This record gives sequence, C-alpha cells and structure tokens, in this order.
Amino acid sequence: MKKLILAALILVTITGCNSVTETLEDENVVEIGDRPLDEIPISDPENTDKYRIVMSTTSSMSDQYELVENDVFITDQLPEEVQEGLNWPLALELSPNDDAFLYMNEWDLSIYDIENKQINPLMTFLDTTEGVNCQWNTVGTKIACISVNQQNYDSLTKIFVLDLKNKILTNKKEFSETVQYVCGASCYPEFWWEGETTLAYPTHNMIEAVQTIVSKQV
Repeated sequence: MKKLILAALILVTITGCNSVTETLEDENVVEIGDRPLDEIPISDPENTDKYRIVMSTTSSMSDQYELVENDVFITDQLPEEVQEGLNWPLALELSPNDDAFLYMNEWDLSIYDIENKQINPLMTFLDTTEGVNCQWNTVGTKIACISVNQQNYDSLTKIFVLDLKNKILTNKKEFSETVQYVCGASCYPEFWWEGETTLAYPTHNMIEAVQTIVSKQV
C-alpha cells in the first residue's frame, strides 16, 4: 500500500542541488459520530473492514492517530507503548487483512496484532536514521523497510526484509543499496511490492544522473 504525504512538503532529492516542490491534498473525510476525521493513506478511504487507522482532529499534536473498530474509537484500549506508537506516522501501516498494524516507538519497529492483543517486536533502527518507509507485501507474509542514514550507511540507504509467520518475525535479511529518496522534515525512500516476493525501487546514479528501476527477489 503506497503512502501519500498529506501536507505540502519541500522535497529535496539525493542529487543535492536539484529540488522539487510537491503539494498533495487528501480530501477524504469521514464522519464517525460527531467527530470528523481525516482519513490517512494507511487506511483505504473505501475500506469497510472492521479496523481502520484515522487522523485525530481532537488532539493538539500534529501527528496523532487513532484506531477505530466498527466506527468506535478503541485507542484507549491499546497498550501504552502502542498508543505512543500511533504518534509516529513514519511506519504506520495496516496489514493486508486489516487485523494488525506496523508501528514504531522511537526507532523500535513492531507489529500490533489487534485480534490477539499482542505486540510482536521486529527490529530497531539506528538512532541516527533520517527516515524509514515500511510496507507489507500483498499477503502479509513479508515486510520490507528501507531506511535512510547518510551518516552511517556507505550506500546512504539500506533495505531490510522481514519474513513473518502468523505476524511473528522468523527471519531478517538486509541489503546495501542506494535507493532514491527525498527529504523534507524527514527522508522518504521510494519502493513498492510487485506481488509477494519482489521489491521494486528506483536507484539514482549521481555521476551519470540516471535513474534505474530495480526489481529484486526477496
């Protein structure tokens, strides 16, 4: 599921001197009771399934999200660690079956299994990380994350692939690869799943100024 950016951002590409200004607006608004909520990309606006994650309009925090079950807010029923993770939209993403979600508490990435009320730790990113993009594959058996760390990675970015069984981590692989990314308040590397086991992402040759789309079996 591709993520969108809800506010206007000044995005700077890894070429350094080249920049692009992009404005995206999300016009999907839903009413739940008497509380209007802006739908965010981690929950499909047309999703009619049991669980959704929505942006809170009642919080003074700019990045506060809530879990909704059958149009009822259940955020206050979640463990405190998970509630805090809802303040970090960097990695929030519902599973393909909408019965679990990824969240990050500081730089600790975990899955919260909503049905079983279980926290499943996955990995911890370096505290010098400048941005992360994490996505489930189409069937929920793998999660891929690309992190940006210009200080600690020779390749600037690194790919992590997490294999899952019943939403529990069984194996972790990592690859050093310079994936194209943009930076604003944080950095955002671009990639997408092509089916269950193939990642696709753009790389950028800064010397030749050439972009290439790479497909990798993971």
